[in-house]
Amino acid sequence: METVVLQYDTPIRNKSLSKESFKVEGTDVTRIYANNAPERAEKGKDGQYVIIEVKAEVDLNARPQMPSEADKKKKEERDRMQGGPGLRAGWSTGGNDSYPGNAFVTQTKDIKTSKGKSYKANETQIEANAGQCLVADDFRQEDFVSPYTGQALPYNIYLPKDYNPAEKYPLVLFIHDAGVASGDVTHTLYQGNGATSWAEPQAQARYKCIVVAPEYPVITVDDNWNYSHHLDTTIALLKDLQTRYSIDPKRIYTTGQSMGCMSSIVMMLKEPDLFAAPLLVAGKWNPSLMGPLDKQNIRTKVASRLFKVG
Repeated sequence: METVVLQYDTPIRNKSLSKESFKVEGTDVTRIYANNAPERAEKGKDGQYVIIEVKAEVDLNARPQMPSEADKKKKEERDRMQGGPGLRAGWSTGGNDSYPGNAFVTQTKDIKTSKGKSYKANETQIEANAGQCLVADDFRQEDFVSPYTGQALPYNIYLPKDYNPAEKYPLVLFIHDAGVASGDVTHTLYQGNGATSWAEPQAQARYKCIVVAPEYPVITVDDNWNYSHHLDTTIALLKDLQTRYSIDPKRIYTTGQSMGCMSSIVMMLKEPDLFAAPLLVAGKWNPSLMGPLDKQNIRTKVASRLFKVG
């Protein structure tokens, strides 16, 4: 969350606002101003929208909240399922991390309308619940059912804004790590930027592509080289998408971190000709099984110039 927008039924006087006019639960306010549109601006102006900019970056000096005993036990179990000796393909991690949601705002100072009417400070919380996540909101959510296994796989898909069926587009597949397995279909878009980075306007201007990000209900690969049939479902999904969208079969790419990295390797071994190149991040695989990939165009560094989809 970077911005909270409050809409009033009458224009608010910009000069009546300061950084202390409102507080947002759980974060620090950096700037408050009025605007005549529900968007950020360099300078405030009288308008019916109050724009509250909040601190979005991580505070490296913040002191963590002390966990309860129940929190510690829950973490131990999740650590065990995500990467410890007890990891098993097909298990769920719970997927219950926190993601963008409603904001709770309190008016702490008096403010005025452009006509001079005062709105007094009020301790009642305002719940801002019409959330918008830039780029992530540009993805559409769909479900795929494998005709071979019958397994259902929810996924997110982004199409270029000027998508034209007459053109051929590269496709980038992003596979999340074990931390969000069994979460809501959109969790893979919020946990990191592995999918959304390819859909950002700057990235699309350089390398226009379709982006696909499945949300797996279980852990797809474990540390003992076992994998779930959901990866077969993913391969079937990619083949199905090629029948419904204008995808260049010679420019299909896969990437992902940790579980996503290892899942990509499994699919490369199963279908050596499916991907033009992978970007493998923070994963591993049995070296004795990697021989068939010796001719693959593999990239292992997180650098956009090494992974060109254009």
